[in-house]
Amino acid sequence: MIPRVVIDTNILVSAAITRQGAPAAVLDLVAAHRVTLCVSQPILAEYEGVLLRPKLRLNPERVRWLLDLARLEGGTRDANPDPQSVPG
Repeated sequence: MIPRVVIDTNILVSAAITRQGAPAAVLDLVAAHRVTLCVSQPILAEYEGVLLRPKLRLNPERVRWLLDLARLEGGTRDANPDPQSVPG
């Protein structure tokens, strides 16, 4: 079974700043399908809102790649699941 992860926004920011280090390595694992990224629509909105802040002055191509990765590889989950639908 492939491990599932939820990635904090700060990890994405760090990975946008540099392609070296642990944060970038985590995103490389997502891109290589070694782990499954789990996101919700609110998480995706937070990723986008933070990564696109002008004051961070992040590389637009890297930001686009990270957001595309999160959207395409992220297994979107409902942030507020119906408690009646939970098995067991």
